[in-house]
Parts: sequence; structure tokens; C-alpha cells
Amino acid sequence: MRLEIVRAGNPLTVRAVLAETARESDPAVDTRYDAVDVDRSLRRTLVTVPHGASGKHPAVLLIGGIGCFSVDVASNAQDAYMRLTHDLSRRGFVTMRLEKSGVGDSQGVSCRSVDFTSEAASYGVAFDALRDDPAVDPAHVYVVGHSIGSLIGPRLALQKPVAGLVVAEGVGVDWIEYELLNSRRQEMLGGATPAEVDNAQLLKELCMHRLLVEKQPRETVLREKPECKDYIAYPTGDDYFRQLVTLNVAEPWTKLSIPVLAIYGTADFVTDEADHHRIVDIVNGAHPGNAKLDVIPGMDHYLVNAGSPKASLERSSKGGTRAVRRALQYRGRDVDVRARAMRAGAARRIAGRVKSRRRRPIRLVERNHPGSRGVFLTNRQERQSRRARSPDRTFDLRTRRFHRASKS
Repeated sequence: MRLEIVRAGNPLTVRAVLAETARESDPAVDTRYDAVDVDRSLRRTLVTVPHGASGKHPAVLLIGGIGCFSVDVASNAQDAYMRLTHDLSRRGFVTMRLEKSGVGDSQGVSCRSVDFTSEAASYGVAFDALRDDPAVDPAHVYVVGHSIGSLIGPRLALQKPVAGLVVAEGVGVDWIEYELLNSRRQEMLGGATPAEVDNAQLLKELCMHRLLVEKQPRETVLREKPECKDYIAYPTGDDYFRQLVTLNVAEPWTKLSIPVLAIYGTADFVTDEADHHRIVDIVNGAHPGNAKLDVIPGMDHYLVNAGSPKASLERSSKGGTRAVRRALQYRGRDVDVRARAMRAGAARRIAGRVKSRRRRPIRLVERNHPGSRGVFLTNRQERQSRRARSPDRTFDLRTRRFHRASKS
């Protein structure tokens, strides 16, 4: 890394070599660090394979929640997505996680400037790469969509040969209805009075309508209605959410003829069990018997054992009703040691339903875009997930490996 600084009025150039970040280590699972080309920029992929396995295996593409967090977090041994993919690989699956644009090692524009359509398209590229992997049986590639992934997953399945679809802690109604129901639930769990809840709902609907439906500039909305700030605090750009409000959530489910498993944890304060019933009913209405709902007692939106929605919310928000408003449908970092057993249970359900050492580039020249793993919960989380990446590194598409940039 080359830094240009000014000290006591004198310009200085300082060079530093960054230490390699932690790599995933699991005696039962091998993790490959590959990449895919999305719109002429490289995106990091993490592919897990059963250790020592040969031949072809069923595979799972994991589509995570909304926000600019990294999925390459080996330093956090209890990361939900890492543990879930490892659990699946222990059961014989190849899995893939995709870093979003401008996050971690991924090139591309800032994650916050990427809209829903573009993000969904990047998972289509990842699906193709996973299906073409020599270790993968191309007839048995499944998709697991968590949170916002429950909206991307069924749309992807209409475009690609997805063998089966799992959605967990998802959305089953149109976006504005979802946000209002979610806001009401969280206000009530946060201890607001009935009158306070209704006042919050009226304000939230007004703020959302102006920003997302009328597409007024955020600056205009906040200048004319400063109290909207907490009700339209989103983890990515406004265009992302403006596209969400136009989606017909039910439509893709009516067209799917593949097996569908919906998973809901009873401690989720971010989504509703009724949404998952609706997804299953829609699928089975068009293709009887294709969909199933599995309810996991005590699991929350972050795929850990929380006991109850209130307990999960209190642990995640840690700040009263204002923080409650800001904790929408997104993942957090707060996990505990009980999470492993909970995720293993989810992995068993997924596997049962669908089953029919790299080196990092060392020399860096610019700082990565900030990303938040927990979306709104704390600025600390955003600072912790910032990483450096190298725009002048090279990547060999044949070997799918990054090469260290030459010294200058």
C-alpha cells in the first residue's frame, strides 16, 4: 500500500505491506477463493467442497440478505452464512457465496450504488459458474435465498435451471405492505403504545411514499419532513428500494414447478410466518405438493437461537424504538455459541429437502468502499467490515486466481 500524507507541512510517501487476512479453516471442508466476471468487473466467490471428495456433487448457491456486508469473514468463527455453507458441505454439497460489488475482494462500483436488478443479475452469473464447476452435478444445483434472497431466488429460478429453491426468513407480500407490517411489529415489540404505533405507521407510509413511489430526492424529503430520517434509513441506495416497491411478489411463485422449501424461525422479529405460509400456498395452488413450510422453534432472522422475537430484537437493536425502526429485514453480526446447533438444524432441513489455500493480493493502492454487516445497527459494524482491495491486481480467468500486482 502506498500512502501520501502530510506531516508538519511536509509531504511524505509511506509504503506498507498488509498482512494476509484470515482464511477459512475446517478439517471437513475445503474453501476455494475464485471469482466471476460481472459486467467486466471481478467478484469474489467462496466455494466450499467436502474435504477429499471426488466426482460430482449437488450444489447450493447462497443468496444472502440486503446490505453491503462481506461474506468473507473467516475471523468470525460463528458467522451464520459461513457455518451454514460448511454444514451443507459436510453433508455432501458444494456451495457458493458471492461477494457483492465493491465489497471485500470484489471489484466494481460501490455496493450502495447497485440497484436490485443489477444485484439479482450478479447471482445469475454466479449460478452459471457454480453449475459449470467440475465438482458439481449440473442437474442438481439448488438456490437458498435468505431475507431479500427470498425475492431474488424465485426470479432467478425462472431464468436458470434451478433444481430446487429454499427461502428462509423471507418476504411474501409486496414491499410497502411488508415494511409497514414489519414496522408495526417492531414498534409493538419495542414497547410503543397503540397510539404511538399508529402515529409511526402514518409517518412511515408518508415518508416511504414520497421517497420510493413519488421518487422525490431524499434531500427534498428530509428537508421538508426531517422526522422521516429514521423511517427511510436504508442500507443501500434509494434506487434499490424503488425497484423493490414495483415487484409483484406473488407472480414468480405461481410459475415455478420445482420443489420449494420455506423456512421460518419463530424468533424472527423481521419477517412474518404468514408470509411463508402464503409462499407455500401460492406454489401449491399452481403445483400441488411442490412446496413445504418448515418452522424452526427459537431461530431468529440472523439464523441463531434467540428464543423469542423480543429477545432477538433487544439483542440486535440495543437502543429502544429508534433502533427498532432502523432494524428492518437485514442481517446482523450479533451471534452466540448456540447458533451452530441452530444452523446445523437448518442445514439438515435444506439437505433433506433438496437431496433427490489461496493468497490475498498484498500490494494495495486504494481503500475499499465501506460495508455494513449488520445494516443500521451500529456504525462500529460498518467500520469493522471495511477492507482494502486492489484495483490494479490481475486475475487469470483460466486458473481463476488473483495475482499479486507488480512492484513499482
